[in-house]
Amino acid sequence: MDDGGLCAVPDCYRRVRDATVCTPCIAELRRALGRVPELAAELDTAVTRGDRMGGGSGGRRSAEAPLVFNAGASEVGWVLRNALVTWVRVLANAYGEDQPPRRPPRYGPVCRRCAHASCAEIRRGGAGLPEDNLPAMAGWLSARAERVRLHEAGGECVDEVLAALAEVLPVLDLPVERAYVGPCASCGADLYTRPGAPTATCRDCGHAHDADARLGLLHRWADAHLGTAAEVAGAVSRMGRPVTAELLRKWVQRGKLAQYPPDPRDDRRRPRYRVGDVIGLLPETERA
Repeated sequence: MDDGGLCAVPDCYRRVRDATVCTPCIAELRRALGRVPELAAELDTAVTRGDRMGGGSGGRRSAEAPLVFNAGASEVGWVLRNALVTWVRVLANAYGEDQPPRRPPRYGPVCRRCAHASCAEIRRGGAGLPEDNLPAMAGWLSARAERVRLHEAGGECVDEVLAALAEVLPVLDLPVERAYVGPCASCGADLYTRPGAPTATCRDCGHAHDADARLGLLHRWADAHLGTAAEVAGAVSRMGRPVTAELLRKWVQRGKLAQYPPDPRDDRRRPRYRVGDVIGLLPETERA
């Protein structure tokens, strides 16, 4: 009997037989995309805040008080938008939806939950590309999460979108909901816990772990682990230290980060990086 292969999302140890991405990873992607409307509004506020630089009354900003530009929020907003645009285009091209949105005509009330093809079409706003804004693109991808699960590059999609979202939270000073502490010792599923929690309970098998002990094992494993830029960025971001593949490449150009030979099985011959080396450079992230 064919047991399939591992989920294509970096550092996921679940096996998948009917797709490239496991169902729990897709559920995590949907949850993350569901936060985008809230985060988009926070980013808009953070990029150009209406804070006054001094003086005046009545809550009106004087002509001499310029808006404060938040470069950090602008950068992570660009990273998030780039990730969403990229994967909207990939899926739209793969499934023939690379056209402007088409609103189907309404002939009557729309069922909230049903199997009618016409109602489903109306509920998702018609086939085609979403509007060019973060909430619309996130909603479009979330509605097509099953396509991500089946797509040959679905693992990259989940990895890049989650990594981009992980960069937004620290800049907005919002709490990271869960921290990755490694695989479950019983079943191999991903273990997550809220920052500072003493235990991590596996959602798949229910086994409880000492969170600090699992995290220590994870860091010892990571110190010697090699992976591509996307794989290493995803692994480090899951440890609660957001970093992007592009930043790794910049560090290589500046002579800060060493490259290692490609995996012999990698047809694309992509250079690899050591996770421990990247973690060691993270204090310099703000100056990069």
